[in-house]
Amino acid sequence: MNTHNNRGFTFVELMLSLAMSGIIVAAVYSALSLQQKNSIAQEQVLEMQQNIRVALLTLSKELRMAGYGIDPTDTQISSATRSQLVFLTDEDKDGNVTSISYGFSPADDVDGDGVVDGGGTASFRRKVGAGGWQPVADHIEAIEFFYSGESVNTTSPAAADLPKIRSVTVSILSKADNFDKNYINDGKIYTSFSGTTWDLNGNATDTGQPTTDHFRRRLLITSVDLRNMGIESEH
Repeated sequence: MNTHNNRGFTFVELMLSLAMSGIIVAAVYSALSLQQKNSIAQEQVLEMQQNIRVALLTLSKELRMAGYGIDPTDTQISSATRSQLVFLTDEDKDGNVTSISYGFSPADDVDGDGVVDGGGTASFRRKVGAGGWQPVADHIEAIEFFYSGESVNTTSPAAADLPKIRSVTVSILSKADNFDKNYINDGKIYTSFSGTTWDLNGNATDTGQPTTDHFRRRLLITSVDLRNMGIESEH
């Protein structure tokens, strides 16, 4: 008598096994895909936040020294526009005044509206004296300097109002380096401290960004008090 069972899998059993395997593989793939998407999103957000923080920390540190060692009867801020600020300081009080510039270079923002020309991004830059513009933070899409003080509350102070500036509020918009096809911008409009809606899609009016944009953005606004402006120098 043959006691061995030589029966194999039935067709139904085979199909059930394949179906269960497919479900398991699909679940694993879905989990890995979701993890990858979340990783990309977190990486982009972290990169943008670091860019903005580096820019603002560097700017704030030096901007607090604007006018230091310089009598208020002399020039302490030589230029103040929406996208560029130039201030002077004499940190060593040795009579050698240093001019420091921050913002977009003229080549990046020709019209001076605070948004990078051509719908791209540029470096937030710094220049010392007559030297060249050096990058401080990359992938910056828009910036705004807003000036406040005695009878001053504007992004474009007149030359006579430059000595009256006592604080600067900086708005910086960072844009992810790469687009994410799984992310669709919800049409959010980014507004600077002054209430200006940045024209990010290149139209003639401030219409905001396209709703089909696949780029993440981060906006940060901070104020810096110019504690040395208007204070007489002690030599």
